[in-house]
Amino acid sequence: MTLIQFANAFVIAITFARWQRRSEATSTSHTGLILFVVVLKQVFCKSVPRAVAGDHCGVLLRGLKREFVDRGMYIGVPGQLPLTDHCAARLYMLSAAEGGRSKPIMSGFSNLAYIETYTVAARVEFEDPPMVMPGELVDRVELIFQKPVVLREGQQFVIRETRHTVISGIITELLAESGREIRGFNYLPTKRMTVESNVAMVRRKKVEKLKNRRQVEKPPTS
Repeated sequence: MTLIQFANAFVIAITFARWQRRSEATSTSHTGLILFVVVLKQVFCKSVPRAVAGDHCGVLLRGLKREFVDRGMYIGVPGQLPLTDHCAARLYMLSAAEGGRSKPIMSGFSNLAYIETYTVAARVEFEDPPMVMPGELVDRVELIFQKPVVLREGQQFVIRETRHTVISGIITELLAESGREIRGFNYLPTKRMTVESNVAMVRRKKVEKLKNRRQVEKPPTS
């Protein structure tokens, strides 16, 4: 979804389903679903009562603020766009000759995944085989995403490492949310706040200043 210059008007590309004027809809974000009403549709500057898959149209959305919308978000009828961070997929790991990796990956490999209009960090987990070699096809792995995204069966994705596409796959099954907190991936522990008095701060700075002075005045060893 791409913003244009009007207040609550947006340009969208319809990939599936059918839209009618004055119908309720929801917009997806990483924080949840937003409910609004589609008031007006225009295709090539002409008002139309409905739009079908394959159309690029402008829509006027009532009840949705501009700051809540970002490029790449989905809109759909209520209940049509489930958000999840866990799915099963079938993937192929590209070899070095195909522009991929030259080394295998282990379970827990994570990098950026590109799913249609979404770009989100993904973690690949599998049990059998213990590692995936370049050029190998794996029938089933589990993907855990850093944030909930819109997924559907048959959706294609790629995982890139720096500037190279290393994994290409297709989603085969939607799973319930993992609910896992993986340190450094989707969970960052809060740092413990330390309170330092003025006396302790002055004393610490004096000690650091004295250490720096001794290092400068230390004669070079011959």
